[in-house]
Formats: sequence, structure tokens, C-alpha cells
Amino acid sequence: MDNAFSPYHTAVAAIFFASALVFTMVSMNPACVGLAFAGALACSLVMRGRAATGATLGWLVPLWLVIACINGFYSSSQAGTAFAVGPFTFGLESLCYGTTAGAMISAMVLWFASAGECISGDSAIGLLAKPMPTVALMVSQVLRLVPQMLRRGRDVLDVQESCRVGDLTRWQGVRDRMRVVSVLVGWSMEDGAIRAESMNARGYGSASARTRYRRRRLKVSDGIMAIVIGVIGVIACVAAGGVGSQFQFYPAIDAQGSWWSCVPGIFLVCIPLALEARSRVLWR
Repeated sequence: MDNAFSPYHTAVAAIFFASALVFTMVSMNPACVGLAFAGALACSLVMRGRAATGATLGWLVPLWLVIACINGFYSSSQAGTAFAVGPFTFGLESLCYGTTAGAMISAMVLWFASAGECISGDSAIGLLAKPMPTVALMVSQVLRLVPQMLRRGRDVLDVQESCRVGDLTRWQGVRDRMRVVSVLVGWSMEDGAIRAESMNARGYGSASARTRYRRRRLKVSDGIMAIVIGVIGVIACVAAGGVGSQFQFYPAIDAQGSWWSCVPGIFLVCIPLALEARSRVLWR
């Protein structure tokens, strides 16, 4: 599938998404996390389209709200109060921390989803097969089986919906979801046994080196792009992890002048947009 990273070697996309994930996780500074989420959302829109991104946000946003509310309710290390619902008090610092944590998790999910569109299973194996064959196999299986499991889950829900008579009650909804989990677990175990037998029959692991159907060498332009992205990623991660980590939520919110630490990250998260714009200009 064509995307902004298609003209380059797989290593270029791998370096970018690794840098983006590290930048997202290295600091809880709201500026860095907010920038990472905005970049991940823009990258998902470019790589996956509006429909797929909207479907992902459909369950990410409720998860985000749950994380924020649970942390705001249960944490007691707080100096201010955001709001109160009856006898329950939600701390300002705890609610901000939960909101930031939810944004970080959402950004990571969107980065992984975009990486799955840019790095195919065969590309991941080709990139990691020689230095880390086991990791390459695991990455390729995850990139293939997670979307397959999601499609199967929707198929099971559709079948249950077509067989239902009358309105759906709350208990029936919970029972349907539990049945989906049960079916997917059994399905996955069967697939695991079949894949293991298939790999043994094809002689997986019997040779010291893996053959490839298509070998793509790292060109000079690919190496330059990988170095540029790597340098930008290192600078962004160091800034976010160093100065950005000075931000404190407890016992009171204190930025300590750490907002500027997200500036190098702007160049990092805009790389997919720049590559996509370049591809469209060249296409015209």
C-alpha cells in the first residue's frame, strides 16, 4: 500500500515510529504529550484515512475519559479541587495527570496503527530477520493478527445481532461481549496450533539465514533520510525527557519553564505530513 514512507527503505519508517513512540512516552509534560497526540492523529489521518481514524477514536476517547476520571477520583495527592459530584471530590492535579496519561495512551495507539499501515509483516521480517529473528516473527504476527482479530470480533457481533429477537438489554450486551471474547480466545488458540504446525512443516528455523522474495537495499537517499530523522528524534526525545520532565503535577502543578521542551518535537511529528506533501507535489 502506498504511503508517505513507501519511496524509502523500511528502516526509515521504523526509525521514525520508534522515535515518535519514545518521544510520546519519555515525558508526562502536557505540552509534549499534547503535541505527540496531535502528531499521531495527523499521521493517522494521512496514513489510514478519516474513516479508520474515526473508528479508532470512537473507542479511544471513552477510554481516555475513563482514565482521567478514575485517576481524578482515586488519587489523594492534590492541592486543588476541580469539581465535586455529591460526596465525591475530583482533584485538579489528579484529573490533569489522568488526562495527560490518557492522551499518552491514545497517542501510542495511533502511532502503532499508523506504523501497521506503513510497515507490512514481510517488511518487518526483512528488517529484523537477521539480527533478531524471534522479534521479527513476533512483530510480523502482531501486525497481521491484531487487525484480523478485530475483524473477527466484528463478524461475531454481527452474527449475534442478526440472530437476536427483540430489543437489546444491558445484560444481553454484556453477555454478547463476553461471548465474543470467548470465541476469539478459542479461535486464537486454534490458529496458534495451526500456524506452529505449518511453520514446522515448512522448515522454519532449520536454516541459519532466511531467504527473501524481494530484497530492497538501503540506498544513499534512504540512509540520509534515516540519519536526518534519527537526529531529529534524538534531539526531540532528549529535550522532552530532560527539560520536559521538570514539569510536576504533585503536590501542585508547576511547569518550571519546561514548555519549550516540546519545540524539537514539532519537527519530529511533522515529518509524515512533510513527506506526504512532498509526494503530492511530485505527483502533480
